[in-house]
Amino acid sequence: MCECGGGQGQAWTRVSRMFPTSQRFPAPLQEAPPTCFLPGSWAVELEAGVYRCAATMAEDGTPPSCEEVDRDARVVLDDAAAIRRAVMCCFAAQSRVVVPGQWQAIGPSGGCQGGVMTLLVQAYDCCPT
Repeated sequence: MCECGGGQGQAWTRVSRMFPTSQRFPAPLQEAPPTCFLPGSWAVELEAGVYRCAATMAEDGTPPSCEEVDRDARVVLDDAAAIRRAVMCCFAAQSRVVVPGQWQAIGPSGGCQGGVMTLLVQAYDCCPT
């Protein structure tokens, strides 16, 4: 069962993987990188997600109303749009190359629903001096 308490759910970002890329970002490098390859381009795969409470059946078995189901669907779509805007604005402001991935819905299950979006961001590695 989803318990939101006084809040509306949770949102997160995480690094899911990193790999060296070729000159054609985000294509993975197909050979071993030199000890110090500059400019070293890396693809950083991030995941941004949100999870919220959703309407469930009442204890007497009554399903959620059409309005509640519609509201839950709209909230998930609004969350997806907000994450897309935040991601694109954030990395555009840093002049970073970003390749947005798909939005994947989660649930509804146990009174919770949400989704995650993956994206690849270009990063550079510097050699230590």
